[in-house]
Amino acid sequence: MERLQTQMQHLISLQRERLRGTSLQLHSLSPLLTIARGYAITRRDEIRKLSPAYSRLQPEDALTIQVQDGTYSCSGSFFIMKVVLYGVPVF
Repeated sequence: MERLQTQMQHLISLQRERLRGTSLQLHSLSPLLTIARGYAITRRDEIRKLSPAYSRLQPEDALTIQVQDGTYSCSGSFFIMKVVLYGVPVF
């Protein structure tokens, strides 16, 4: 009986460590950590999804750009113009 209890405790410990590792992986993918590292997250408003690539933006797209100090709304044409002129979005 004692052996069974020891095995169960060991199994629970392994599962706890696996859960901890998965939790840390999930945390490292957090959009808030991306923003904290100085990046911006750009979403297309109509589909509320991340914009996967600059090349897929259209001038008529309504965008929300999230950075450390807030959220900004702009059109795709404004964003595209800033990238073309300066190489990176400037607010």
